[in-house]
Amino acid sequence: MIHISETATRRPKAFLWASGLLSLIMIMFVVLPSVWPTSFPMLNALQIDTDPENMLSADEPARVFHNARKKEFSLYDMVVVGVVNDRHAQGVFNKQSLTDIHALAAFAKKIQWQDKTGKNQGVISVDLMAPSTVDNIEPGGPGVVKFEWLMKEPPENDAEALTILRKAQNLPLLNGTIVSDDGKAVALYIPITAKNISYNVVEELKTKIATF
Repeated sequence: MIHISETATRRPKAFLWASGLLSLIMIMFVVLPSVWPTSFPMLNALQIDTDPENMLSADEPARVFHNARKKEFSLYDMVVVGVVNDRHAQGVFNKQSLTDIHALAAFAKKIQWQDKTGKNQGVISVDLMAPSTVDNIEPGGPGVVKFEWLMKEPPENDAEALTILRKAQNLPLLNGTIVSDDGKAVALYIPITAKNISYNVVEELKTKIATF
């Protein structure tokens, strides 16, 4: 019996040409239905899926449990936007940067639409976390706890911006999450209805960011 490896050694050019031809045929089977799906309905088009959850079947117990807990506790996938200003001595905690951040959060709340089935898609505005949408909690007097928006309106000057930073750093929930530990950056946590719409949401955000 003659092994393929021995034949390939005796006729290397023929095997190289055969390998190249086979590779080209396989590439054509992938490319043709992907570029012209209606012309080659009998072939499966190339699909790219970057969602690691789809490595498990929809009825996999671990995945079912995970999705049930997300629904029970109203947990959503998120788009996180980090804002850094390395040109200002106060980082992002200056009048102009916080004004832009306030405007971006307000814009993000409005990124919503209806899909073909009439279901609402986009940003879940009520759960959006940004300096303008989280509470500042501090003592308001003997036996009184005071709740107010951390940044209801953009600061009128850089001194007010630093006051917002100090308030955020006094809250463990915000320090290191909404506000970086060094006070030089801010993060916006933008919950979305489904992870497969993240690209659409990001593109909308980019259009607003480009205006700053």
